[in-house]
Amino acid sequence: MKVKIILFMPFSEIFNATESEIELHSTKNVQELLDILCDSSNRRGKIFDSTGELKPDVTILKNGKSIRALEGVETKLKDGDELALFPPVAGG
Repeated sequence: MKVKIILFMPFSEIFNATESEIELHSTKNVQELLDILCDSSNRRGKIFDSTGELKPDVTILKNGKSIRALEGVETKLKDGDELALFPPVAGG
């Protein structure tokens, strides 16, 4: 199955891409995909906290809907899904 990943700054710099299409063979959910993407401690530290949980200020959308409104990192993936990773947003 193929999943499209869209990365917004600073994730695009950390992962050296703004967009990527990844071929997955056995990955079935968002957590497993993130484990593949976070192949270094630097990358992992930008997405996950010290306990291995998704950082609360990291937003991930699956096909335009927050995974937090779905099943979190256990959200299932299927061929053609699109994931967008957004960094913490600040404003005032």
